[in-house]
Amino acid sequence: MTDITPSDTQYRAIAAIKAWFENDTARRQVFRLFGYAGTGKSTVLKFALDELGLEPHRGGEDGEACVPGVVTATFTGKAALVLRRKGTPARTIHSLIYSVIEAMRQAVADMKRPRFALNPKSDAAHAKLIVLDEVSMVGEEMARDL
Repeated sequence: MTDITPSDTQYRAIAAIKAWFENDTARRQVFRLFGYAGTGKSTVLKFALDELGLEPHRGGEDGEACVPGVVTATFTGKAALVLRRKGTPARTIHSLIYSVIEAMRQAVADMKRPRFALNPKSDAAHAKLIVLDEVSMVGEEMARDL
């Protein structure tokens, strides 16, 4: 994959992710990986996805068939940009699960406040795995929607 060799701690995290995904997702839908900035969480993720043979999700756009895979989403656009620069396709959670409701008639005061609804055709609906960065920033309502 790269010139990087995971540390023993990272190898244990990779093994734990693999074991969870292959054996425990029916009982436990969520796996949490914690670590301070710069400790290699993104590296662990890349190695784990390689171990699992998972590719980025490709939605059925322009008549193409949907190829379920991994969707990576973040709470902020800046975090998504950082991940994309590191080679991980990422987007915001909002763009993943919501669509903007277009209102034909809105009061002028409401025009600056977009309204969102769950998007039933979201990539999240068909993905094999959803990876969330900055999940501690996700509030209760968004967590329910996810």
